[in-house]
Amino acid sequence: MKRTSWPGALFASLLAAIVVVTAACSGSASKSASSSATAPEPAGASAAASPPASPSIGGATSGGIGTTVGPAQPQIVRTGDVHLTVGAGLIPRSFDQIAGLVTAAGGFVSDSDMSTGNVPSARLVLRVANDRLTTIVNQLASIGRISQQTLQGQDVTGQVVDLTARVTVLQSEEDAVRTLLSRASAIGDILQIQGQLFTLQTQIEQMDGQRASLADQTTWATLSVEISESSGAVKPGAAPKRHPSTASRAWGLARDNTVAVIRGLAIGAGWAAPGLLLALLLGLPLAIWYRGRRRAAAQ
Repeated sequence: MKRTSWPGALFASLLAAIVVVTAACSGSASKSASSSATAPEPAGASAAASPPASPSIGGATSGGIGTTVGPAQPQIVRTGDVHLTVGAGLIPRSFDQIAGLVTAAGGFVSDSDMSTGNVPSARLVLRVANDRLTTIVNQLASIGRISQQTLQGQDVTGQVVDLTARVTVLQSEEDAVRTLLSRASAIGDILQIQGQLFTLQTQIEQMDGQRASLADQTTWATLSVEISESSGAVKPGAAPKRHPSTASRAWGLARDNTVAVIRGLAIGAGWAAPGLLLALLLGLPLAIWYRGRRRAAAQ
């Protein structure tokens, strides 16, 4: 067997190693090129994949559906009832004073009525800023005596947050439906999409109305004021009532009893007069006849 020389074997080994390394580098470069060709992504695709951020509502930024959306401060509905007692004849003046007091505080009177009959009274419904409610109640004490007072507060923050989130979702649905409507071509599809759009708009308007009502109640406190006169009060200009003495009460009682007796006798005489007249008319002829008969018997 012919032996191979070692320089030839070494050359063959080096040649084989070069071929293997070259093939490996070629495969790695090909894989890298393929990876680099698929890795870049258009900027528009990335933006389309991530949902847009919802607008800031009530001072807090909201994300997609499920993210908490709420106002910056608690929303409180404040109401109150006050019963004010004033002197006799002072209800009209107190009424005007309270109206002027509220107007000076930047509020207004939303409802009022006043009665000046046998039992005078008045009622005013005041709307004042929430932070002025306690001040107004304290100032009412300078007009009359507060006999009853009730102040209440209701936290409606949850309702405001819920309505705001629901309106945001419905507005997003409205935008999507409008997009579908712009792309629709068949009459049936257009009518169906318009019906969905009308339903969404109705729901949004109703919720906007509820939000507006809550906004009004949380901005303006409502205070109901009842005005009445104090018991036993004497009206200005009226003479005080004097209590009679014992002699005066006795004389008045005797006089009343005498008048009652005379009145009773007069009534009895009135009832007896017809009977007496009838007896006289019937008895007089009988008496004459009886007297004549006695004279005839005596002769």
